[in-house]
Order: sequence, then structure tokens, then C-alpha cells
Amino acid sequence: MNDYIKKISILTTFIGCWAYAYAEPVNIITTQSKTAAAAINKDKDKDEDVKKTVLGIMSYTRWIPPPTPVNFCIVAAKHAAALEHLDSLAPNIANTTPSNTATAENRIVISKPDYDAAKLSAQCDVIYFGNISPADQQKVIATRQNHPILTISEDNDCEIGSSFCLQTTSSPITFLVNLDSLTRSGVRVDPNVLLLGKKRTSP
Repeated sequence: MNDYIKKISILTTFIGCWAYAYAEPVNIITTQSKTAAAAINKDKDKDEDVKKTVLGIMSYTRWIPPPTPVNFCIVAAKHAAALEHLDSLAPNIANTTPSNTATAENRIVISKPDYDAAKLSAQCDVIYFGNISPADQQKVIATRQNHPILTISEDNDCEIGSSFCLQTTSSPITFLVNLDSLTRSGVRVDPNVLLLGKKRTSP
């Protein structure tokens, strides 16, 4: 009888240990899932901030003559996914004023071309640069003819390169403005938006 009780006791202890061993990872997985979900939500919030900032800059920009449509080129960008649907979210943002009603011709058309300075300068009205060096960004502006181009980049110090440089690591997102680059870009930007960015001039 005592041996039987001992066996029951050992079996109960074993089952308890087994249940504990398999229950513990569930808590760990749950915690990891919550952490992963928080990271995903943070990335989505950052993407939304990028999208709003880019749309804001574009809303203060004028191309002369107005492009029909506005060709928006995304080049090696970390936040490319946030910008791929600007065409549906803001189809009539360019050159739209109360006296200049938007039409289907001045909608935004998104593309993701590879880096080629000559092609980008000829085909794009807006270029959003990601992992492209400031020197290569500068080449695009240098090779443009009479084609106005708005250039925006991610996490560039704005000493050279794009006209607008988003600082995506800050919260909320801020941006720098390279006035020399903007002057050479051919686009016209409302002074009000320039007041929001920290100004840089090329050396």
C-alpha cells in the first residue's frame, strides 16, 4: 500500500512538473507576441508620420508647368510601403487651389525605379530617396534640364543632396531644408513650409 501511495505521489509530482515546464513558455510566447505587436504598431505609426509629412510638403509645392500626372518615384526607401498608396489617398494634391480644380490628369502616379540619375531627372516630378548617398541624390538634380523636381530623402543631414530631408528617427518626424538644392530644383515651395524645417545650405 505504501509503495502504491509513493508511486501516486511520484506520478503527481511528475505531472505537476510537466505542466509547469510546458506552461511557462506560453507566458514567454505571449510576452514576445505583445512586444512584437507593439513594434509593428510603432512602425505603422512611423509610416503614417512619413506619409503625412510627405503629403504636407507636396501640398505646398508648385511645379511650373504643372505635371500631368505627378510622377512620384520611390528609390530604395525604408518607408516605401507608406508611400505606395499616395495615389489613392491624395490623387489631386498637386497644383490644386480653389481656382484650380484638380482633374484626373494631375493625379499622383507611383513608381519604384532603380537609381539612374539621367532617367530619374527626366521621368520623375517627385523623388523620395532612401538608401541613396547624398552625392548620388545631388547628381539627379545636377542632370535635370528644365524639368522641376521635388526631392525628399530619409535621414540625410541635408548638407548636400535632396531639398527636404526627413529625420525619421525623431518623434515626431522633423525635416531639414537645403535651400541651395531647393533653388536648383525648379519647384516653387510656399515659404510657410520652409519655416517648419531647419535650414541648411550646401558647403
